[in-house]
Amino acid sequence: MSSAVALATPQTAPGPSTETPARTSARLFMALITLATVGPWLAIPLLVRWHAHPDARQLQTAIVFVGSAMHVAASYYFYLDPAARDTIRAHPRRYLQVPVALVVLTAVVFAVSSDRVRFSLLLAYLSWQTYHYMRQNIGVFAFVTKARRTLAPTTLERYAITAAGYAGILGMLVKAAPYEKTPLDGAGGLLRVGSVVAYVVAGGLLAASLRQSRTAKDPIRLAALVACVGFFLPVLIYHDPVSAVLSYAIAHGFQYLVFMWFVARRHPAPGAWRLLALAGGLTLGGAFLIDQMSHATFSSAMSGAIFGAYLGVVMTHFVLDAGVWRLRDPRQRAYMKERFAFL
Repeated sequence: MSSAVALATPQTAPGPSTETPARTSARLFMALITLATVGPWLAIPLLVRWHAHPDARQLQTAIVFVGSAMHVAASYYFYLDPAARDTIRAHPRRYLQVPVALVVLTAVVFAVSSDRVRFSLLLAYLSWQTYHYMRQNIGVFAFVTKARRTLAPTTLERYAITAAGYAGILGMLVKAAPYEKTPLDGAGGLLRVGSVVAYVVAGGLLAASLRQSRTAKDPIRLAALVACVGFFLPVLIYHDPVSAVLSYAIAHGFQYLVFMWFVARRHPAPGAWRLLALAGGLTLGGAFLIDQMSHATFSSAMSGAIFGAYLGVVMTHFVLDAGVWRLRDPRQRAYMKERFAFL
């Protein structure tokens, strides 16, 4: 989900007739988004340490399934929702042409290129994915300020979340499986230093923003800001890649499912079974992706093509989200206001 900063503007408090539904919606949103964020942060590292236990492995598999494949599949709800089709038709390049091109292009490239090119492109994909997480963090914080009816995100606060996102990208590159098979081989120390420096900058921006944010007099708002800035800290805390990366990646997925539940609960789109089928397909694709990364090789052009097409499908999720959650667009603003009562 992209930034929802356009929504985070001061508003006059609604009248008594709308107060209760808005507050109920806001409380529910805050509870779910907190659980979605904190749960994976704590659960993934614990499950990694208990991985020898069969129940821990099964639970970790279930959490990863829901937080990864299902959240990507959930974004395709917008293609099924009649209320969203006007937006899709108004921007055919973004929502129709680019997705098809991404799937075809990545399939072809991964089918015919060398392993060095494939893994270099995979690192570019993972960097884009982490940037996508950062953009959602800005949106999460903007929605929190609306749910709390408090000060909108300030420029310094957005910069702090953004700097933390770049720290996450640099830290993630060190943990990525194919890292040593790309031009970044040998740059691990520099990437680690860059990640720490970027987080120091994020912390400085956070501290500088406190003077403005203190005027909100809302400790929950402050806690949400600190959580958004600290979202990628696992890449600096943990040594194993699963704890370092999946802890925040799965938190991102669960956060997204919270947003999509609010979007779909009042206006369920027809053909929901298609989303379940897509989620199953993406899960199989994700298992194939992890297997290929762990072996750092592609057995054939066909396996490379399947791998590339899967990445194209996930990147379509990035492109789709950057449009449907762009609430500077009046059409999308109205669409989301109808679904989030506290907006």
